[in-house]
Amino acid sequence: MMSTFINTMIMYVYYLLSAFVAFILLREIRKTKDAQEAVLYCIILMPFVLRVLRLK
Repeated sequence: MMSTFINTMIMYVYYLLSAFVAFILLREIRKTKDAQEAVLYCIILMPFVLRVLRLK
């Protein structure tokens, strides 16, 4: 029972951390003026968005 609780808490912390990193990357995309940098940030952002949506 305690193991399940700990696993659930770790899962929520993992998703919160992924959402936080995705938020930071989105903020950087909005701030950048360079199109190449924006594309790079989008590529980096994809796995974090998929994690938050629980697709991968």
